[in-house]
Amino acid sequence: MTTNYRRFYKVQPGDTCNTIIAAAGIYGPNFYIWNPAARSDCSGLWANTFCYIGNTVGPSITLRPPTPTTTTKPPAGNGVATPTPFQVGMVSNCKSFYLVRSGDTCSSIASARGISVNNFIRWNPAVGAGCTGMWANTWACVGLI
Repeated sequence: MTTNYRRFYKVQPGDTCNTIIAAAGIYGPNFYIWNPAARSDCSGLWANTFCYIGNTVGPSITLRPPTPTTTTKPPAGNGVATPTPFQVGMVSNCKSFYLVRSGDTCSSIASARGISVNNFIRWNPAVGAGCTGMWANTWACVGLI
């Protein structure tokens, strides 16, 4: 019996390449290499089809991506209006925000804003250590009070 299982995911209505990449915790460019039919703009991703999301030791996983917070209230006590939607788990003492765009990386955002990648990840923990959980079209913290 093999110990190397291939992981596939059945695309659900509303899924995007970015949501699958984030939920699977994989390196974004690999997704497009493994699934060329999805195309770089994700226009080839179709609901109810399967995409390859890598190998793992163990059985397949069920993906349930986190939902970005959509509240219009600022985090308690800081007095700063927080734009929505924002990265899940973002720190509550944020004062500066950046709208994540498709193709952004933790490094590119940190460099553009003059902060360290470590701080960016600390302030936006849902992006993950490998920056695979960052969602396009959500706001990320790039400066603290």
